[in-house]
Formats: sequence, structure tokens, C-alpha cells
Amino acid sequence: MSKRILLSLIILLWSFWGVAQTHELAFGGGLTLESLRDKGYSPLLYSGAGISGFIGYERNTDRRETIWMFSYGRASTSNSFDRQLTTSSVGLVNYNFYNRDTESPVKWGWSNNNAFNNRNIDGFSNFNGRTNFFTSFGPAMKYEREFSLKEQNFTFQIISHVQLIGFYMPSGYVSSYPRGFTYEPNTPLAGFWESLYLFYPGSAWNAGLWPKVQWHLSSGNSICLNYMYEYSRLRGAHVSERSAGTWFLTFFMQLK
Repeated sequence: MSKRILLSLIILLWSFWGVAQTHELAFGGGLTLESLRDKGYSPLLYSGAGISGFIGYERNTDRRETIWMFSYGRASTSNSFDRQLTTSSVGLVNYNFYNRDTESPVKWGWSNNNAFNNRNIDGFSNFNGRTNFFTSFGPAMKYEREFSLKEQNFTFQIISHVQLIGFYMPSGYVSSYPRGFTYEPNTPLAGFWESLYLFYPGSAWNAGLWPKVQWHLSSGNSICLNYMYEYSRLRGAHVSERSAGTWFLTFFMQLK
């Protein structure tokens, strides 16, 4: 029995590593233009600019393409009365696309988005600091075309996603703490469970669009100009909305 198990593991590992695959590490940064509204603070719209940076990993096989991207951003925004609000965000997104038809420029798959956003109004001392976190899953689509220009090779690509199901945890009614940690003494697990809201269309929204042009170098590496747009809306005790678009430059390094 043990020999059969060992032989099965060897065959499984051989089949996995025998698949043609490429690995790429990506890193970059750029400028973010952001608008947000948190009715726990004010019904007014805050907008402004900031910077973002990220590191990513891409793996391609004959059957599947997987993308991971971890990002951090910080922006300074203001409303029509010049009240300042500083926002920071951390995100981890995963895309999975399947190569069912190698001739088609369109690939379908699924995505997982994990995002944390924090907001602070300058000069506030009481009830300052609003946060929200969500993790969700939904369909994703990728369109890709290769082209040449002056003997240089390029790829134009668009990735989009819409999140449909998951959970989110916003701040409470007046406090930055979630509702499960505010009013009644709870254990950490009970407080966490009480603070959750179900993420579904109508309760929460999140969608993104990511067009890019990638210049392939003779070394096997590449340089990419990207624009990433994302919109999110969470209900909770108060409605919060965020719309952010980032222009950034990316460097792809092929791993052996």
C-alpha cells in the first residue's frame, strides 16, 4: 500500500511540473486619484490624490493563468469646505483564468478581492478613524492582443472583475470599532462574528477594470503602463463609497 501511495505522489508531482509554465515577478508604483464618501463622517464628497505601490506574481501554464497582487496606497483628500481627510488602503487580489480556447483573445475565470481601507479627518479628536474590510469572490474576464510596432513586441490587455459574494466588516455607528466590539462585552470570536455583514449585490458592491500595455524586452523581462480603476460601496451602519483610479508603471521580471 505504501509503495502505491509513493508511486501516485511521484506521478502527480511529475504531471504538475511537466506542464509548461512561466513565472513572473512584478513591482511598481504610481499616482492615485481618489474620491470617497463616508456618511459616518459627512454626506459630502472628499476627493484628492496620493501614491500607490504594489508587488505581484504571475504564473502561466497550458491550462491556467494565476495572478496575485498586493498593494498599498495613501491619499490626501478634501471636501468643498476644505476639510482634510487622509485615507490609506491595503489590498490583496487574486485572478484565475482558464485556457480553454487558445485561439480566443478572451479568457474567463474568477477573482478574490481582499481590501482594507482606513479614513481619518484631520483635526478630529472624538469618534475619528473609520475603517472597513471586505473579502469577496466573483467572475473575472481577460482580453489580450499582441501587436508589433517598429520591430518591438507589445501586448494590450484588459482585466475586469465583479465581486458577488463574501463578507465585510465596517466601523460601528459612531465608533471606529466594528459593532461587535463597541456596545457589549464580547469574546474576540463573538465580536468578530457579530461585526460581519454578508457581501452580496444590493448590500455591497465592488468592481474593477485594469487595462495595460506591456512592452516585451529582448531579455525576457517587460515594462508595462497600467491604469487600474476600482469602485466599492458598503452599507453597514453608514454607507461608505470609494472610487479610485491609479496610473502606474510596472516592471515584470521573468523567473527561471
